[in-house]
Amino acid sequence: MPGLLVAAGGDRPGPYMVQFNGLDSTKEMVYGTGPAQQYLARGISTLIIDQPGTGETLRLNGIAEAERCGAACIDYLTERRDCDPEHIGVGGWSLGGYFAPRRAAFEPRFELCAAWGAIYDAAYRPFLSAQAVKGYRQIVESVTAVRWS
Repeated sequence: MPGLLVAAGGDRPGPYMVQFNGLDSTKEMVYGTGPAQQYLARGISTLIIDQPGTGETLRLNGIAEAERCGAACIDYLTERRDCDPEHIGVGGWSLGGYFAPRRAAFEPRFELCAAWGAIYDAAYRPFLSAQAVKGYRQIVESVTAVRWS
């Protein structure tokens, strides 16, 4: 899986955060908005991944298994000398925020989980106009099992 690694450095193993993008963003966008820099300021390294079904993961590698990729990230990180395997977290924004708790639920080696803007109900969007809802529904229906009546 394609990813960006932002290492905190140091002379001993430290904590890592595995950060996933949303449905319509990429790892480069996640990096550009600053979470890795905020983690870095706190001595936390970050592995930013294009979540399966998005970015390079989809366009160049055809990977679509959302839950299974968490284990692959941990497998990679635990082979690094700068990673403390007891201190690895997972996070995501937007659709990544939906899948982050699922990754944590299926992968017990994640020690914490942060979900930013998780989709809790794809059908409830009272703030959108009728035309926007129609377009939103088409997008959601094309990538999920959600169907409106």
